[in-house]
Amino acid sequence: MNKAILIFTGHNNRAVVALCRALSSINVAFHLVASSETDPIFKTSWASFVSLTRSDRQVDLALFDSVRRSVDNNQELLYCPTTEFINVFVLENRNELENLGFTVILPSTDIYGQLTNKSQSIHLIKNISDLKSPQHISWQVAKAPCIFKPNSNLQDGEVLYPIMCLIQSKVEETKQRLDPKQWFVQKYIQGQSYYLCGYLSRNGGVRYYWQTNLMQQQNGKSIVLARTGANLDIDENQFFDGLANMGYFGPCMMEIIEEADGQLNFIEINPRFWGPLQLGVDACPEMIGLYASDLGFSSIRDLPPQKKNDTTHWYEWANGAQTHKCHVYPTADLLSDIERQKLLNKHDVYSRNDTRSIQGHI
Repeated sequence: MNKAILIFTGHNNRAVVALCRALSSINVAFHLVASSETDPIFKTSWASFVSLTRSDRQVDLALFDSVRRSVDNNQELLYCPTTEFINVFVLENRNELENLGFTVILPSTDIYGQLTNKSQSIHLIKNISDLKSPQHISWQVAKAPCIFKPNSNLQDGEVLYPIMCLIQSKVEETKQRLDPKQWFVQKYIQGQSYYLCGYLSRNGGVRYYWQTNLMQQQNGKSIVLARTGANLDIDENQFFDGLANMGYFGPCMMEIIEEADGQLNFIEINPRFWGPLQLGVDACPEMIGLYASDLGFSSIRDLPPQKKNDTTHWYEWANGAQTHKCHVYPTADLLSDIERQKLLNKHDVYSRNDTRSIQGHI
């Protein structure tokens, strides 16, 4: 089969490495586009998969034209969604990219936006599940602790992230510099964070797993320590059926925070491959097989019923835990500092032979 998956590196590096491992294990062809000559991918076992190295960070049709010319013209290139910035460009330029010879197997721009845009996703999840969202707070009377969230993740070519305000002076400073038409405020929710992660195919097939988050970089950045977990009494079939009925297919990760009294809160949903993807590759390998099948590779012909997996799998990013003061979730409070550090070192995502040369550097 003369086709290959196209993956941009230099964005979401941990997910890229996990995809390289998973696709190689099922003999699915892929090409990498390196972000620069100093891209860490060149120090891994996947360096030979780089077909083009970008000269700058610009993302435009000229870049994709160069990518197309760097690969055999007879080979079909299928775009892989790993980064919000390039995903949005691809969706907005789908017709032009298809004319250049790329295959874009993504939902429509409208459907993608309903999920990835934090203000729209609140209403969507309310319609397809019983999950509530943290209380909205009026801009004028916002008080700490609270979180400012962008209505849209991408504004003026810049990817925006939520801003956590735990003290009132930070609230006032944030209000002064943000546009209330582009941001909204929610109550800050304390509790245990979980991810429901999976892949929903175009024919409605699904593979998923639960992730219990243990440590996370400050301000809601990257997860650095996690393990597989159990269902939080969420109707998974209702959730994935709801996504399918609205026309969505593809990878998705939904975050839920459970408060001390057991109240569950929807936080966000990401319709792209996520940073701790290695946990899913280890715990639910059928998920990537289903993705490959959706793209036309014969990885999974008949999808058997989802089975319960009682094996505990771990995800760690040791260097990420060192570069920021991390938030420790309640489940991790059961572990001592020494135990958490041992876990970080034992199962570091970069500790395997294919990436050992960059371990501790990214």
